[in-house]
Amino acid sequence: MADDKQVVDQDATGDLLVEIGSGNVFADLDFANPDEEAVKARIVRKIQKVIDERGLTQKQAGDIIGLPQSKVSTLLRGKWDSDYTVDRLTRYLNKLGVSVTYSFKDQPDWREGRLVVID
Repeated sequence: MADDKQVVDQDATGDLLVEIGSGNVFADLDFANPDEEAVKARIVRKIQKVIDERGLTQKQAGDIIGLPQSKVSTLLRGKWDSDYTVDRLTRYLNKLGVSVTYSFKDQPDWREGRLVVID
């Protein structure tokens, strides 16, 4: 996906001035699984939104989802590791009172599908 970036403008020496990203910052930064990382980011943003809407502290949210406050803080700052799978983050949403629905769509030419979050 990183190849989808477009150079918009260069100066006289050829140095990049403006570049339009691919639409996935994780792909632009050459993450190994950019679609999965983008999905995790969307789920974590939803977790933050639910915590805010419910007026929960990070400690209260952690008690609900089974994490210490320090791990909730780290997660909400976008610092997750491989232990935080899409499935695990989805379970946190469920514990916070959010139902998650999966939808399947066949690709017309049977090319590889994508994991997408729509909220």
